[in-house]
Amino acid sequence: MRVEYVEDIDVLYEVGMHWMAEHRGKEFGFDVTAESIIADAKEWLATEAGCVIGLVDEKEGYVGFMSLFCVPKFLGLRPIAFEKYWYVIPEFRIGAILMMNEAKRWAKAKGASHLILSASAMASDMHKHLCDLYERLHMQLFETSYITEL
Repeated sequence: MRVEYVEDIDVLYEVGMHWMAEHRGKEFGFDVTAESIIADAKEWLATEAGCVIGLVDEKEGYVGFMSLFCVPKFLGLRPIAFEKYWYVIPEFRIGAILMMNEAKRWAKAKGASHLILSASAMASDMHKHLCDLYERLHMQLFETSYITEL
């Protein structure tokens, strides 16, 4: 497996469809579709502050993606990078660390002092597992968010 920066976001549609089978958006009142994710990712590419990283399996093609953006002088004197969302097809999740490492490289290249990765309960039933992974990687719990439908 390898990572690459994705310019043609439409190539991620099939990965988005896999995520649609796992996400819990309806439980939170979200109308999430693969098309809306693709459209959102295209917006990140419209600015130099964002990028999309793809995880590629040599036989299967794209099996994961991560959208990132960097904001100037947030909580300090230097930029901070944020992951907006990321997903890897279950049988390829061992490759997720490749995307995380590339996200760190990208953030450093942008001059960021930190990278914030999220663990969304809406994204899938992997919330606890993802939190455990972040802690094993010596990341610190930073904040807890709650949501209410309006």
